[in-house]
Amino acid sequence: MATVAERADHERRASSRPISDYALIGDCRGAGLISRDGAIDWLCLPRFDSPAIFAALLDPERGGSFHIRPTGAYHVARRYLPDTNILETTFSGASGTCVLRDLMPIASEEEKRSASLPDQHILREIEGMAGEIAAEIRYDPRPDYGRQRPALESRGKLGLWCRVGSAALVLQSDIPLAPVAGQGAYGTAAIRAGARYHLALTYAPEAPAVLPTLGTTALRERGAFRALVARVGGALHVPGRAPRGRRA
Repeated sequence: MATVAERADHERRASSRPISDYALIGDCRGAGLISRDGAIDWLCLPRFDSPAIFAALLDPERGGSFHIRPTGAYHVARRYLPDTNILETTFSGASGTCVLRDLMPIASEEEKRSASLPDQHILREIEGMAGEIAAEIRYDPRPDYGRQRPALESRGKLGLWCRVGSAALVLQSDIPLAPVAGQGAYGTAAIRAGARYHLALTYAPEAPAVLPTLGTTALRERGAFRALVARVGGALHVPGRAPRGRRA
């Protein structure tokens, strides 16, 4: 579990970050901002103008965040995979290197008719590239701009559940996460070269909740590694209308 000093360090860094330190992911309806150290410090679902579920961008202490990062010192490189809104963050430490990939999949109306798919979700993949590097995950949702601190309910393989208004927020993870009183949930893993771990954060506005299947194969079958958004003049366009009809 993160120490008080480590949490204070994260809050100090978050409070001093310029907005240019953040990268955008989205699905044409909602959006999130991810810092260079793998923290989702801003997330609005189901719409761009919905109250934030994570708002550490505004209040690092009480706003809530969802971070995945090495436990030791590291260097960072980032990029979007070509012609997509898939954010790839590379962490290089003294003992190894890993890559974190973040995206919000977009399903066409055809895909929605042919299969039961989550309404909205974020997929996070950690892949070991070289050596071994220790990583930590901290998940601390604070809906309504940090005004709420929901209790996390562990449902085994169905993940960690909490309420966001009338909707359910569900985190599934290949890496075991333990709820910590008043601090969300926390876990660590040794990321070795060739290993892959997956996490999925699903926003389910109505019951029964439809959850994704974790794993690289499922991501590719869902079109996660297709071109999801258009690049025009070098700009990445996430806001807009969700696709309808034919596949992108």
